[in-house]
Amino acid sequence: GTVYQQLGPWLVSQLCESVRENRKILVEVVLLAVCFSVLKNFAGAFASSYVSDLCYILVFCVLAVLMMQSFLTFRGIVCGVLEKSVEFFRIFIPTFSIAMVFSAGAGSASGFYQTAFLIIYLIEWLFLTILVPMIHIYILTVFINYFFEEEKFANMMELIGGLIQWIIRLAGIIVLGLNVVQGIVAPAKDRLLYGTAGRAMAMIPGIGNAVNGVSELLLGSGIMIKNCVGAAALIVLVILVSVPMAQAGCIVFFYKVAAAVVEPFADKRIAGCLKGMAQGGMLYLKLMGYCVMLIFLTIALTVASSGFIY
Repeated sequence: GTVYQQLGPWLVSQLCESVRENRKILVEVVLLAVCFSVLKNFAGAFASSYVSDLCYILVFCVLAVLMMQSFLTFRGIVCGVLEKSVEFFRIFIPTFSIAMVFSAGAGSASGFYQTAFLIIYLIEWLFLTILVPMIHIYILTVFINYFFEEEKFANMMELIGGLIQWIIRLAGIIVLGLNVVQGIVAPAKDRLLYGTAGRAMAMIPGIGNAVNGVSELLLGSGIMIKNCVGAAALIVLVILVSVPMAQAGCIVFFYKVAAAVVEPFADKRIAGCLKGMAQGGMLYLKLMGYCVMLIFLTIALTVASSGFIY
């Protein structure tokens, strides 16, 4: 009870701190949009249009610096979640594999070991090395697209965003499919092996029934230990990523709020840029969500498929 009482206020304090930090950026962005609207109306009194264009360039540059600063913070949160998840999973794999060898069998343990390291490879190589830089390219494309009056790179933005989402979904489908196949094949193989061994021990005259009863008791205890280890890992994983994901969600929410607030009176390019930044933030959120989902589902499906008595 004491742990939960301390954990709740800590999570709330971390979330409130993130809200305060991003609220400052939101206020600065809205004030910049208001200032630009005033300058644009004032510049409309001049015959030359270059004054209005110069005002937009100045405001857009300041706005870009603010949003890039916020997005670098966003990137740090995302990379931190991915790296912490990989480190946690790498530490968890040996412990859980040993528990599976003594409770579910070597086949199930080997299948989990291979799938787990495939997930680590996907996160380290695909997510961190390829998808994170692709999201950076998407954000730069947003800035370039809304710098001009005509949206010259809208199709490029759509192409990059769609490609990132398809790669993330494909990785999720591959890992989920492997988990389903492993959950079907490996436990059946181990069940056949242990069932045959149990019947052979039961046929020993005199001590067969006692040996079989003790082996079932030990096997049931091993399954209980394995399931408890898996459940504890799921709880720790959720606690580990809950605060960073809440902070990232706050950043995306503030981008959306800023775009909605400035749209009625600001230049449509500024509102579009903020909306594009929110979409880039959603890509980051999906990346983190799929990373956690791959690890969570792998542990949960492995525990569920191997939790039986022979």
